[in-house]
Amino acid sequence: MATHRPLRTILLAIAILSAERTVAAEWREISADLNAKEKPGYGGLTGVATHPTTGDVYAFLSEKGLYRSTDRGATWKRHGDAIKGRTEWPGSIVLAPALKSSGVDRFVIATVYGGPIVASNDGGATWSAMHRDSNHVDWVATAPYDPNAKLVLALKHESGDVLLRSTDGGKSFDDDLGKDFGPACVFDDKTAVVLRGSQGKRKPHRTADAGKTFTECGDWNTRALPQWHNGKVYWLVDGAILTTADRGATWKHVCAIKDGRFGPVFGQEEKHMLALTSRGLVESRDVGSTWSEPIVFPKGIQANSPLTWLAYDAKDDVLYVAQMGAPLFRLERGK
Repeated sequence: MATHRPLRTILLAIAILSAERTVAAEWREISADLNAKEKPGYGGLTGVATHPTTGDVYAFLSEKGLYRSTDRGATWKRHGDAIKGRTEWPGSIVLAPALKSSGVDRFVIATVYGGPIVASNDGGATWSAMHRDSNHVDWVATAPYDPNAKLVLALKHESGDVLLRSTDGGKSFDDDLGKDFGPACVFDDKTAVVLRGSQGKRKPHRTADAGKTFTECGDWNTRALPQWHNGKVYWLVDGAILTTADRGATWKHVCAIKDGRFGPVFGQEEKHMLALTSRGLVESRDVGSTWSEPIVFPKGIQANSPLTWLAYDAKDDVLYVAQMGAPLFRLERGK
C-alpha cells in the first residue's frame, strides 16, 4: 500500500491545483453595487471599454453616463459630466488613447434613445454634444485620433439603415446619402469606407470626397464595427479579419475566423488577439493562425446577441463582458 501513497498524493495535488485554476477562472459580476447606487435607466449597464495602456475599465450606465474604475471594477466613479441616453451597439464607445500630439485621451460615444452623439477631447473631463439630429443613432464613426475631425458618420437602423453625415465635426448632419447602409470606418475628413446595399448583400464602398462619390473596394460583408489599434484599423468581416495600409483602398487578409461578431481586441503584442464569435470568446496568440476553443460566457451573457460587448485589459490579462440588461462580468486570468 505504501507504494501507492506517492501516486495518490500527486493525483490529489493535481486535483487541488486544477480546482484552484477553475475557481480563479470563474466570471465574477462587478456591477451590482454600481447599479444599486446609481439606479440607471432602461437597459442598466449598456457598454464597456478598457484603456489599452492603463487597463482602466469604463462602463456606460443608461441615462447616467460613463463610469471609470482603476481597480478592475471594485470601485467606480463617474467619468465627467452626466450623459443622457444609452449605448447599444458594441463598439459605439470610441476610446482613442492619448497621442504625443495631444497628450489626452479622446472619447466619442453614440447614445440612442435620449441623446445625441457626445465627444470629449480632454479624456472625459468634459463632454460636448453634437447636433440633435444625431439623436437615436446606433453607432458613430470618425477619425478617432483627430480631436478636430470634421467627417462624422452615424447610422439609424430604425429608419431603414439611414446613414447620417456631418462635415463640420457634428455641428450639423444630413441624410442625403440615403438608406441601406451598414458599418463604416472613417480615416480622415475626406476618406471613409462604408458597407452599402441590401441586407445580406452589402459590400464595402470607399469615398475620398466625404461621400460625394463612392467606389466599391472589396467583396465582403460584416455587421461588426472596425477596431483601431495603435493607429491601425482591423475589421472583422464574414470569415476573416482584414486590415488596410492605404486608408481602405485595398484590404489585406490577416487571418480566418469563423462566425465572428465583434473584435478583434489586442493583447500587449500585436499577434495576441481576442474576438467574440457566436460560440463564445476565442483567442489567438499567433495572429489568427490558430484559435482557442471558445471561452464560455457567464449566465446571462449570450455570445450570439448583437448587444454583447467584449473588452480586454492587456496589462493585467483581465476580460470583461457585458450585455444590455445584464450585469458586467470580469474574468481575471493572470499572467
